[in-house]
Amino acid sequence: MQRAPPRVALALFAAPAVLLLPLKLGALALIGSGHAVLGVALVVGAKLLGTAVVGRLYVLLEPQLLHFAWLAAAIHGWQAWKRRTVARVRATGAWRAAHRLAAAVRTRWRRLRRGAG
Repeated sequence: MQRAPPRVALALFAAPAVLLLPLKLGALALIGSGHAVLGVALVVGAKLLGTAVVGRLYVLLEPQLLHFAWLAAAIHGWQAWKRRTVARVRATGAWRAAHRLAAAVRTRWRRLRRGAG
């Protein structure tokens, strides 16, 4: 896959969305026919499966996908937005407090596991 031409890589990258569309439409039909829990479970399952497959494909096909200028621009824009957003979240007091709390819980958990509780 890592040697696939850029157009083939793009087709492989788009395949999960196309292949999972019937499942999602079926889920909507289930919801419409009164089987909401089953329909929502099917949508969630399809989303999880699709995300896992697309994530793996992206890792394998990124060099070929970046041959498309429009896709490279979208990916770089997404990455820049993500960096800015993560930096803003990490700068908040709530994030710092949660980070301190998580560190304290990890420390306490390690002590308890060693029997030093």
